Amino acid sequence: MAYLEVKGPLDMNSKATTAKIAKFLLGAANRRPGEAARHFHGCALLVIGAQKNSAPGVPRGTEAHELEDRLRPCLGPQFPAFEFGRIGIDSDHEVLFVIAQPPEDGQTIFPCHRSYQGDERPARPKPDGALVRDSGATAVGSGSATRSSDIRADQLINRQVGAARTA
Repeated sequence: MAYLEVKGPLDMNSKATTAKIAKFLLGAANRRPGEAARHFHGCALLVIGAQKNSAPGVPRGTEAHELEDRLRPCLGPQFPAFEFGRIGIDSDHEVLFVIAQPPEDGQTIFPCHRSYQGDERPARPKPDGALVRDSGATAVGSGSATRSSDIRADQLINRQVGAARTA
């Protein structure tokens, strides 16, 4: 589902978690408006601290402005606003929600501005790459589609110029 991602408990102060959230937001921002509008009025939702049949949450204390400060180097200064919410589970834990705004025709392509080098994978997201969320996964937009659900670079450019058409 291009509009929903659910993550179990994460360390909200880690660089790896910041990279995961940035990847989701960049991918959601670079979706095609017509396809995004089919669900949640075009918004995309990242749920943190939930998993199948349970919601262990994350420790309380994550502040929206602190998360924004950690994300800004990855997202860049022109990135559209996102919303941040929470539901308390108990006195020590909460489930967090990151809500990406709907993409619009005429919007610029939102590239990643900083990479993260993790212990398990190569750097992700990569600087200057355009991440796109489609069919439940976030991937780098490519010059040509390899499967029917892939977003091609020309489709992102069409969105940027307001063409709102698919190739």
